[in-house]
Amino acid sequence: MLRPWSADDAPALQHIVLHTLGHLQAWMPWATPEAHASVDEVAMRLAGFAEDFAAGRDFSYVMVDRHDGALVGAVGLHARQGPDALEIGYWIRADREGRGYVTEAVNAVAAAAFDTCDIARLEIRCDSRNVRSAAVARRAGFRHISTLHHDTEATGRPRDTMVWERRRAEPRPVSRAERPAPRFDVVALDADDTLWHNETLFTATQSQFRELLARYQDAAFVDKRLYETETKNLRHFGYGVKGFTLSMIETAIELTEGRVTGAEVRRLMELGREMLQAPVELLDGVAETVEALAADHRLVLVTKGDLFDQESKLARSRVGHHFAAVEIVSEKNARTYAAVMARQRVAPERFVMVGNSLKSDVLPVLEAGGAAVHIPYHVTWAHEQVDAAALAGKEFAQLSGIRELPDWLGRGA
Repeated sequence: MLRPWSADDAPALQHIVLHTLGHLQAWMPWATPEAHASVDEVAMRLAGFAEDFAAGRDFSYVMVDRHDGALVGAVGLHARQGPDALEIGYWIRADREGRGYVTEAVNAVAAAAFDTCDIARLEIRCDSRNVRSAAVARRAGFRHISTLHHDTEATGRPRDTMVWERRRAEPRPVSRAERPAPRFDVVALDADDTLWHNETLFTATQSQFRELLARYQDAAFVDKRLYETETKNLRHFGYGVKGFTLSMIETAIELTEGRVTGAEVRRLMELGREMLQAPVELLDGVAETVEALAADHRLVLVTKGDLFDQESKLARSRVGHHFAAVEIVSEKNARTYAAVMARQRVAPERFVMVGNSLKSDVLPVLEAGGAAVHIPYHVTWAHEQVDAAALAGKEFAQLSGIRELPDWLGRGA
């Protein structure tokens, strides 16, 4: 429920700010000074909000939970972006996130603004790092039109500001209750090179490996033998950094006929550790897209590789909490996907896999009876490449980036 602020809301607002300051101050510059204000000072500010609302100068609403009457957040319409536009701002207390309250409130004030105000468009502006705010804008039918780099927030700190826009002629977004049932009960996502960069790390390390062996063999031969060793060792060490590191050491011993030095072996081990400790860098659009998908779909992560390494990367990715289940497997084939579907209690026709590898994320899923979406990555490991003949007659979707996935799912594919 939305209503204008009242001075009587001051104690409740101050309580929220004091108890969720860490949550609010990351994105709301007013939260820190508000936490140090007296109740009377807060009441005076809220009385000013009510006066502006009554005079039609600015429209600030408090969000109230219709079930328990608790104050949960705020939404407002502000004349900051010229005569033909209003800007929508919003916040919500930490313990009420993820329930759809903010999206519902934004849709309500947007409808009211277009019905009663002489404006052509609405804007939402948010820090590019605030993925929850961006997800609200997207769900409410706003389009991302630009990002203001090196912008300045109210505190004077620099930030990149995402600008979202919705115009009067654009149709009202369909509410969750009005949406048709999703085609898929489970949306499975690959991890490496689908959510975060991975193959580029291997490529960079392999370049250093070639340099280390340059005085023994030429680069092409080193690459060829390393790939052969990796492929041979997959059944022993599996996929991932650890198996790659052991394969580099084995290849170095073989290509130097045992002349590789202890210092050179130590350097190869250091390269492996550096790979394991490398920061997890999400691909463009992953954070906000995964969050948006999680609001309407059951997400399952399906990735292959070393258990410890994949768990570590997921924990550091800051998107792990959006997944209902995580499946870290030793190989991706039709039998693996059938087992995943059984564990997740989903029929094959209600399962879709999204990933960058035709060999691992598309063909075996189709064989198991599921659907597949291919999102290519700019670098593909030789082991994951497939011949064009293997794709003949196969029906699957191909997108240029993960940002296109919500629309593809929404169209019913």
